[in-house]
Amino acid sequence: MAAALSTRTWADTPRRYALLYPDIPEPERGVFRLIREGIAASIAKNHGTLLEHALSPASTTTTVADILTGSTADVLITLGRIATSLTQQLHPQLPWITGATEIAVPTPGIGGISLVVSPDRVMDTLREVAPGIRRISVVLSPQRFGWLRPHMERAARSHSLQLAVYEADSISQAASHYLNILRYGNPQTDALWILEQGQYVTPDTLPRLIEDAWANNFVVFSNVLAHVSEGSLFALYMNPATLGSRLGTIAADIRDRAPPLILDQAPLRAINLRTARHLATVVDTGRLKGFDLTLGED
Repeated sequence: MAAALSTRTWADTPRRYALLYPDIPEPERGVFRLIREGIAASIAKNHGTLLEHALSPASTTTTVADILTGSTADVLITLGRIATSLTQQLHPQLPWITGATEIAVPTPGIGGISLVVSPDRVMDTLREVAPGIRRISVVLSPQRFGWLRPHMERAARSHSLQLAVYEADSISQAASHYLNILRYGNPQTDALWILEQGQYVTPDTLPRLIEDAWANNFVVFSNVLAHVSEGSLFALYMNPATLGSRLGTIAADIRDRAPPLILDQAPLRAINLRTARHLATVVDTGRLKGFDLTLGED
């Protein structure tokens, strides 16, 4: 009887949701505002109470612990790197989902949606715009992206693509890999996938990489929106307008524990038309209209 009462109370009583997000300047503030609005709408639709808490860069685990103690929340939602990393150090016992942060899938004890786009969606797009590509090369840090490799390998197999992974432990080692990929790869059948910005691909290294790819008519695509404006062919990236509602729905559907963390299966897509026209021998320029953002127009 007590167990039945407990289940009914969890299912039927309006729940409290603690939302931790970063207090940062524009334009990133606007991105997180969109996500929060989507979460709030989903929680309100399910008659829950959302308690929002902004975290500054100076916030600590004590800050987060005090918030969680004071909120008496039933479900925890964290957005961004600061909120998620601080919370991970506390090992909270309540159901927890996260979003808008780069996090390994799966991560025990955490649900939600990783900032990292599903490799299946990336390869869907590559197949769509450059159907002649047969091999994808990617340079990665095994410490940062080693967990992603099995996901990429499964996606490559399902798309009948070869995947060549080059591990790097430094910028210089990564630069050497990039140079060799662009120098010795076949531009008609090979492509380079850039996973990140800030570690091995920086504002100093990206222009040279794009310049070499342009000179060699080599397809380069990315997980970083900013790279499209710099000359990469396309990028898949987080959709803040829908991420919030997806996270809110996941949170509202939780019963006793959060479902497993997943990769982002519903990203936005950006294309650089100037680059596409330059790569017209490889890119099907008649299949570029389905992108959410178009850059490089004359």
